[in-house]
Amino acid sequence: MPRPSLSQEFTSRPFSVAEAIQAGIRPSTLRSARFARPFSGVRMLGASDMYDEAFTHLGFADDGDSAWSRSYGSFVALCRAYHARMPQHAFFSHATAARLHGMWLPGWLIVEPVLHVSVLAPHALPRASGIVGHRSLGSRVRVTQAEALPALAAEEVWVQLAARLRLDDLVAAGDWFVRRKGGSASLESLSKRVAAAGGARGVRVARESLALIRPGVDSPQESKLRVLIVQAGLPEPIVGFVVRDRSGQFIATPDLAYPDARIALEYEGDGHRLSRQQFVIDIDRYERLAAAGWRVIRVLAQDLGEPHSRVLISRLGAALLHPFPGLR
Repeated sequence: MPRPSLSQEFTSRPFSVAEAIQAGIRPSTLRSARFARPFSGVRMLGASDMYDEAFTHLGFADDGDSAWSRSYGSFVALCRAYHARMPQHAFFSHATAARLHGMWLPGWLIVEPVLHVSVLAPHALPRASGIVGHRSLGSRVRVTQAEALPALAAEEVWVQLAARLRLDDLVAAGDWFVRRKGGSASLESLSKRVAAAGGARGVRVARESLALIRPGVDSPQESKLRVLIVQAGLPEPIVGFVVRDRSGQFIATPDLAYPDARIALEYEGDGHRLSRQQFVIDIDRYERLAAAGWRVIRVLAQDLGEPHSRVLISRLGAALLHPFPGLR
């Protein structure tokens, strides 16, 4: 017997069993092995690699590991799959909304194998395998669109994250709002959200983070490096300082800088190591800084954690105490 044909509407996206039956698709058809079942009550014809990857991490396949973290696309796909059965009054929140917005998050939170979904009281908590339900007691929340999905507004999500993130991670997430390219909010808007949160969990950390957020940052690692330096008791370096030669010609914009001591801090991620073009650009920049009398301190990922961070702080402290000759 030939397989029943499906309309294009049901071959290109996840869909709920209820809407399929309403469209005339028989329940026996929906029980076919042709359909992936990412969540109870949700079907998808076949499963693209994107969906397979996401389902693997939540236990819908059997090759395990951290597939979730390898693909942002698989994460969004999973959100879309759940959205097919999500009540109209529900919305993504907490770490899930943060990732949909593109916020800078620590790795351990990115690989968290659940989706966070919120509703307003008195609606019932969302319940499904792989879903963490939350109920907001406030009567006013701002829900926006992120990846064409309903998500709590980014400023409100940042305040939610304060209940779980360390200070440096929360500052990095806050720097994302005022980053050099694509900043989407202001410190004032974040401050208003913190004030409105009252005595909610994490508000103390949020207030402390507000004082450390700086505009113009390019990456979360730069943010964490800056916080590390400040917490160690050293002077705070400047973000986005433009180094020029005596004639005013541009030389470089280090990640972080101490202009008076002519010290440039440069964070080197995997892109610096794996891309030959980036490697050549970096070397040229370092040489131009050195020629202008600047000392360059190169920072690796391992330097942001113990015990390497102590060595880095010691090196930086010594450099600040003993700048190059001629600077005093």
